[in-house]
Amino acid sequence: MEIGSEFHFYFNKSKSSYQKINIFKFNDTLVNYGRTAIKFLIESLRKTESLKGILLPNYLCESIIQPLKESGIPYEFYKIDKYFKVQIYELEKVLQPGWAVFILDYFNLRLGEEITEYLKKIKDTNIIIEDITHSFFDQKDPIGHFQIASLRKWIGIPSGALIRDLYKGELRHFILPETCERNKVIIQKRFYAANLKRLYLENNLTEDIKLEYLNLFAEAENILDESNIKIQSIDSISQDIITHHDFKSMMKIRKRNYKILYNGLKDVSEIEIMNGIADSNKIPLGFPIKAVNRNYLRKRLISEKVYSPIHWPLPKELLRGATADILNISDNILTLPCDQRYTEADMYRIIDVIKKYYCR
Repeated sequence: MEIGSEFHFYFNKSKSSYQKINIFKFNDTLVNYGRTAIKFLIESLRKTESLKGILLPNYLCESIIQPLKESGIPYEFYKIDKYFKVQIYELEKVLQPGWAVFILDYFNLRLGEEITEYLKKIKDTNIIIEDITHSFFDQKDPIGHFQIASLRKWIGIPSGALIRDLYKGELRHFILPETCERNKVIIQKRFYAANLKRLYLENNLTEDIKLEYLNLFAEAENILDESNIKIQSIDSISQDIITHHDFKSMMKIRKRNYKILYNGLKDVSEIEIMNGIADSNKIPLGFPIKAVNRNYLRKRLISEKVYSPIHWPLPKELLRGATADILNISDNILTLPCDQRYTEADMYRIIDVIKKYYCR
């Protein structure tokens, strides 16, 4: 069985066999995509708070930059180091009154006391926006005025992201339009692809079925990437999947799988485990590592049907002025899957492939 890549759909066999957990708060606004959440929030803040610009970390993905370009808001980058820590003196160089500061919770890594205290000091003059996609289920106190998160990274849904308003609570009163025709096409393609993948995995179907669902996923992503962002609410299919998802089991399995990978790889000298030992207060999105000969290791994993994403290939805009620290991350990082789809045996299989590769 293959490990990783896009989610397939899996269903709770009995709605009474799990404990429902409400993952949302009263001040959440549900939208269709993470980039939508950013665009909606920025455009709202320009109207209500006279937002002048936004500061971003110099390590992120293109989908965070896209909504800023479409909104026409000025943006600049501040530096982080090779441990994903914000360099305060670099942030201070570019910080201006009326500008927001965008903070990324990289792979559940904590910001650290020094930067946390600094952000608290500037909250009166600068809006703080936290991207908590990687730490959505963690037990930790918020830092920012607003939080955003993509829910699609956690479970198999065609769309889904949120904005959490910890400031004035006004965003939740906006009535967002329902899904437009273009987004309906994206959702239909993703829904059909995820079901095809489920059938492929459960019934050991032929490779042409795999090619079909991969093409559908790619087509949906291309439509999203090549179109302007439409600010819309989450679709009804995704909302229903979230309502009936067993989040308690999901969190338990992710923590278990992370622990297995940690114990199995901690002594491999060619591997640097970026988030350290398992933490009971953290629910891992994945298992990020820095790996010697990363690209060759990734090819070996793929040959064994283990698909590990790179978070992230740098956008051209960042690649031009990338620091040595940023290149070190981008050239060596790999995220091993450890989510709720996989068993303990799957984790041991990943460990075995990696150890055999480095011991060849």
